[in-house]
Amino acid sequence: MNSAFLNFLAFLWTTAGNNQTWRKFLYRQLRRNGKTPDYAFSKDFYGLKYKGNLNNNIDANVFFYGAFEKPLLFFLRDTLNALITETPKAIFMDIGANVGHHSIFLSKFASQVLAFEPYPKVNMQFKQQIAHNNISNIQIFETGLSDRRETLNYYAPTGNNEGIGSFDESSIGKGNTSYGKLELQEGDQVIESDSWKNIKLIKIDVEGFEKKVIKGLSRTIEEERPVIVCEITYGQQLSFVSIEELSSYLPQNYEILTFNTRKLDGSKDKRKGSLAKRSGFYELISLTQWRSSGQDDIVMIPNEKSTIIPRQTEEHS
Repeated sequence: MNSAFLNFLAFLWTTAGNNQTWRKFLYRQLRRNGKTPDYAFSKDFYGLKYKGNLNNNIDANVFFYGAFEKPLLFFLRDTLNALITETPKAIFMDIGANVGHHSIFLSKFASQVLAFEPYPKVNMQFKQQIAHNNISNIQIFETGLSDRRETLNYYAPTGNNEGIGSFDESSIGKGNTSYGKLELQEGDQVIESDSWKNIKLIKIDVEGFEKKVIKGLSRTIEEERPVIVCEITYGQQLSFVSIEELSSYLPQNYEILTFNTRKLDGSKDKRKGSLAKRSGFYELISLTQWRSSGQDDIVMIPNEKSTIIPRQTEEHS
């Protein structure tokens, strides 16, 4: 697409007004050609205020669809509400919190949110969201989690998707570049040092570093038996290699499921994904196949919680 036409599209963006369909079309065309609009906004976010910019992929999803990863967000909400019936002061642990999208939403339901994010750039926006909404029950830990205390090179995203930063060197294949050394702590030591209890829901999104995170939380998971939602990255140097290996990192009697987002041939169902992005619909199915590449959100549920955890979108969503 030549530069003159791109400049014309950029001009049309400035005159698009409130026509969301037209705005979305222009945004997609500009983004595909490296001209993502630098457009700041403030938007209602389920009773909160979300400040963002369309040059960030997470923020753009909030602007156009109301939320980023809406099916996952609704599942976390519904799960936490179910867990609160048994543990009223349930804590949500957000590992790889990024700009805080999931944390600020879940702060409405959890008694406390423990958010872990080592990358200073996204932490700055996270803190601004907390201040803007006067949220008092989120504690940010500006560190990564691992299976030991260590300092590792962090690979930061270079495009508008701030959600793909990682300590996994193979993330360079996604376009990440070396940012420098950042600190990681052993998860169990962090939890035990402050005597945190009632950690009943954990979200892990660490772009290929999840095996070390889960290993470092082994005592916490054994004692608390939380529901765990983890984005699994397949086929990278630090990845789990099978369902059996993932299961071996968990205590006994955990069920492993995934979101029903794929076709029978294993490819992503784009039509289903597009509908879910707008509606927030989710459905859980048993995890039966391990893949060689790509990513999936995997849900691990202790058997004693199996009957109370929702398997598809609640009616009120």
